[in-house]
Amino acid sequence: MKPNLLKATFLTFSFFMLCLTLHGQSLATAEKNAAEAIFQDALQAKKDGNIDAAITLYENAVKSSPTVLANDDDGLVEAVKEAREKQFNLATGSSQAFDNLDFVYVVCLGDQQSMLPFLKAAYVATTDEQRKSDYKIRIDEIEKAQAEKAAAIARIEEEKAKMAAAEEEAIAKKDKSSSAIKEVNSEKQKEVSEEDRQAAAEKAATAAAEKKEAEEEAKTEKLNEALALNKGKMRRLDVRIQELAETIESQENNLSTYMAEVENAQQEFSITANAVNRKKLDSAKSQLNKAKKDLEANKKSLENLQELRSAYHARIIRAKKGLGIISDED
Repeated sequence: MKPNLLKATFLTFSFFMLCLTLHGQSLATAEKNAAEAIFQDALQAKKDGNIDAAITLYENAVKSSPTVLANDDDGLVEAVKEAREKQFNLATGSSQAFDNLDFVYVVCLGDQQSMLPFLKAAYVATTDEQRKSDYKIRIDEIEKAQAEKAAAIARIEEEKAKMAAAEEEAIAKKDKSSSAIKEVNSEKQKEVSEEDRQAAAEKAATAAAEKKEAEEEAKTEKLNEALALNKGKMRRLDVRIQELAETIESQENNLSTYMAEVENAQQEFSITANAVNRKKLDSAKSQLNKAKKDLEANKKSLENLQELRSAYHARIIRAKKGLGIISDED
């Protein structure tokens, strides 16, 4: 009977996955509509003063379809955040309290950076070695990202200072040229001989040429600095994009492994429904969900980095056109 039961379970699962594939779009639409209805119920519960119900309904709506995050929540997400922070502070070692708070920050608010103090507190409080390891990995990633951001800001400020110095130097050159022009104009006002007027004209022409040369030098220097700055940024960004792409590829491979582990645990639980197999199944599902969440977060980060790279590339093109390296028609 057990082999037959296992076979029946596998066939049922296969049929279910086929249905999802064939009707994925209609299912997604249905989930979105259902989530919208739950979201409206959450808003109504908030208006009625039933905050606890409103919080539960809001979280369920987001879990059903994250598209509701684009809606105006009338301050409900802040209420959810405050409630989950309070719950976590009262039970720092609780995995459920942490997961609830993590859902609000990462999914609802899209702010993984602000989870750092809570991750550190949970890391100290938890007795679950697997969770402690997961917390440590996330803490290291966030602190690394913060350090990279601070370093990037410092580099930007340094480049701004260099550009400001270059602009001041260009202004000084321009003032010098202006003084020369004023001197020439003063000479023109005097009654002088034809030779003197000719000399004054030549001096004015020289001053104008010097002014133009100074302006061109300042413009070229500024464009070269902008070109070098954005090339450097894009090279560093390419390294980050490559690393993130490799991480995503690794996570996608791991996701298949986790899915297989969930399927194996489900089969074991179907054969022998006991506490041990239940724990294995829950653990496998937890790892799979976390892997999915991390993968989506990294894909979003990759998309943002690619958009930033396009912006740097556009700046490089503008600088090259200004320097005449490429024409406006290219």
